[in-house]
Amino acid sequence: PTAEEMKIVKPYLDEPPEVQATLSTAVQFFLMTSTIPRIGNRIECWLVRDRFDATVQQVRDELKPLTDAVERVALSATQNWKRMLQLILQVGNFLNEGTMHGNCQGFRISDLEKLAACKTSDNQSNLLEAVVQLALQRDQEMLNFTKEMDSIRQACVIDIAETRQTVTQLNQSMTTLVKELNLREMEKKDLADAGKQVMADNFSSKMGDFYNAKKGELEALWEDLAGTEKALKLLGQYYGEHEAQFIPSA
Repeated sequence: PTAEEMKIVKPYLDEPPEVQATLSTAVQFFLMTSTIPRIGNRIECWLVRDRFDATVQQVRDELKPLTDAVERVALSATQNWKRMLQLILQVGNFLNEGTMHGNCQGFRISDLEKLAACKTSDNQSNLLEAVVQLALQRDQEMLNFTKEMDSIRQACVIDIAETRQTVTQLNQSMTTLVKELNLREMEKKDLADAGKQVMADNFSSKMGDFYNAKKGELEALWEDLAGTEKALKLLGQYYGEHEAQFIPSA
C-alpha cells in the first residue's frame, strides 16, 4: 500500500477483529501489511531473489554474443573480411584520385553504409554492386566473409548500455537487501537490549542465505561486463574509431 492508502485505513487499525472482518478484502490486506516495517523494501528484496537467476542468465546471454563478435571481427578477423575492406579502400581511392579525399589510408566503418547510396550516373546501379562485381572478377572467395561472420548478427541487436543498466539495477536491489538485513539486525539488537522478546525472522534468514549464495555471482557478472566493455573498446581502437561508437555508455 502507498502512504496515501495507509492514511485512509489507519483509523481501522485500533478496531476489534470483528469490525475489521467486515471491511473489504483490499482494506484488510492493507491493515495486515501495515504492521510490516519497510514493506516496500522487503517486497523489492523478494522480487530480486525470485528474478536473480533469470536476470543473470539474460545478461550472460547478451554478453557472450558481443564477446564472440569481437573475437570474430577483430582478434581473429577472417582474411576475406580484411581483403574486402582493402578492396573498398582501393575503389574509394581510385574514384577520389586527384582530390583531397584520394590516397586515403583508411575509412570509417560507418562509411560502409554509404556504398549503396552512391549511385551510378544512370541511377541503375550503385557503388556497392560495383564492389561486389569487382570482387567476383578478382576472387569470389572474398565474398564468403558474409558466411564467416554470420555469428555476429546476434550481437548487432544487443545494446551494451541497456545490459549495463540491467546489471546496475540488479546491484542496486542487492544493496537494498543488504541495508534491510542490517536494519533488521539493529532492530533485533535494540529489542534484546530492552529485554524484549526477539521473534524468529523468516525474512532475515532466507534473505541472508540468498545474499551469501549470490554475492559472488554478482561480482563475477560485473567482471564479465567490464571484460566485454573493454573488448568493445579494443574493437573501436582496432578500427580506428572513437570508443563511444562501440560503448555508448562510456
